[in-house]
Amino acid sequence: MSSHDRPRINRLLEEVTRLLSEDCLRESCDEPIEEAVGSFQWPESPPLDQAIFLDTLGSFVSHVYAHAWSPKQKLAPGQARAEAVRLLQGHYQGQNASGYEAAYLDARHSTFAGLEFVLGQLGQILVDKARKQWVRWVLHQYLDCLPWPLRLQVASELMQRWQIVDPESLHQVNPSQMADHCADLLVAQIASESQVSEMLSAGNGFPGF
Repeated sequence: MSSHDRPRINRLLEEVTRLLSEDCLRESCDEPIEEAVGSFQWPESPPLDQAIFLDTLGSFVSHVYAHAWSPKQKLAPGQARAEAVRLLQGHYQGQNASGYEAAYLDARHSTFAGLEFVLGQLGQILVDKARKQWVRWVLHQYLDCLPWPLRLQVASELMQRWQIVDPESLHQVNPSQMADHCADLLVAQIASESQVSEMLSAGNGFPGF
C-alpha cells in the first residue's frame, strides 16, 4: 500500500468503526425504538383471547416500523401480525417457556404486568433485529462493495492491525486471501478492542500491572 493511499484507507476504517460503535448503535437503533415503544398505547387489562392479543401485537409492531424503523415502513395489519408472531416464535423467552404461545400465556397472567412484559421483550427483539440490520448495511455499504484493488489495500491494513492483537494467526496469509473477509477482520478487531476496554473500565486491569 502506498503512503498516499493509507490515509484514505484509515479514514474509511475509522468511519466504519464509528458507525459500528455502541454509541452509534444506540443512537441509530435502540433510542428510536425505545421512544416508539414508550409512546405505544396498549390495553390496560390482559387480553381475553388470542384475537385481541394478536391485534395488539400487530398494532405494536406496526407502530414501531412506522415511527422508528430505518427506513420507516407502513405495514398492512396482516403483515404486522405475521411479523409479531414470527419474532415471538423465534426469540421470546417467557416466565416458564418460549415462543408465541408462551408469550400469550404470559400476557394473560394476572399476578404481574403480563402484556407490558411481553411488549417490552418484543421491543428488545426489534432492537436486536435493527442492530443486526444496521451492521449488515454498514459492512456491505463500506466494505463489501469496494472494488478489488481497494479491498486488497483494506485487507492489508487490517492484517497489520490484527498482528498487534494476534501476531501468529495471519503469519502466512496474504491480503488476496483475506480480501473477501475484510468485514470479518474488522468486526473481530472491534470486538477485541471492546473487550479490552471493558476490562479496563471495570478496573480489572492486567496481571502484573
